[in-house]
Amino acid sequence: MFSASNALMNVTYATAELQYDADGYIIETIKKKYTIKDLPVPSNDSRWSRRLVGTITLWAGTQPNVWAIPEESLVVVMQIVWDVVFPHVKYRVTADSSVIGIVSSGFNI
Repeated sequence: MFSASNALMNVTYATAELQYDADGYIIETIKKKYTIKDLPVPSNDSRWSRRLVGTITLWAGTQPNVWAIPEESLVVVMQIVWDVVFPHVKYRVTADSSVIGIVSSGFNI
């Protein structure tokens, strides 16, 4: 029987450029400026733009000062959202990660 959840689990990503640590988490090279190509998932995956970025944008709008969101808070919330949107991609969100770099550049923070 085919289901949407099974389809999500069968998605494969080009892993030729990705490196993984001993626990299976993606290892990133830290850069000063990231592009969409640096993301650990394809940028044309609608889960990136609609679910992850959309959810983080909604969360940011609920903050007392949307122009000054503490980096620590953004990292924690981004990890929670990442784990829900991409449960099959082991990734640790850090303050220097591509995911934070790209999303926060959209906020101009």
